[in-house]
Amino acid sequence: MEYINEFKEEYLKQCSKIYPSIFNEEPWNENWTETIAYERLREIYNTPKFKGIVYIKDEKVIGGILGNLEQWDSGIKFSLKEFFIDKKVQGNGLGSIMLKYLEKELKNLKIKSFELYTLKGRSTEGFYKKNGYKVDEDSIIMSKNYDY
Repeated sequence: MEYINEFKEEYLKQCSKIYPSIFNEEPWNENWTETIAYERLREIYNTPKFKGIVYIKDEKVIGGILGNLEQWDSGIKFSLKEFFIDKKVQGNGLGSIMLKYLEKELKNLKIKSFELYTLKGRSTEGFYKKNGYKVDEDSIIMSKNYDY
């Protein structure tokens, strides 16, 4: 049985197992452990106005989208923080199904826009473009790293 469900705290542990297996690989090549992934996802879950979904197959979480609603001068926006799908089932349209499901829920809440941060490239940026998203030419991401 397959279905999409609202994200609940009970899903954090399963999601923290999937997360490193995705983001420690190409194109991200990050260094996640289950413990650190759990902390990251728990922090997002505890964010005010949290909104998230999971995709369940055979009573097991195989994907999730987590973010939160944010008030802006033009209305409420959804800020996507994390989106992941088990590598074993990627490339089968599941990501688009999840995204469209969440978009429908957000439209019912009269959310003005859906914003996210992702890597440049075909497998990441290309996925969102294929689903109707565009690069915001008015914004940039800036960062500063500290060496200790």
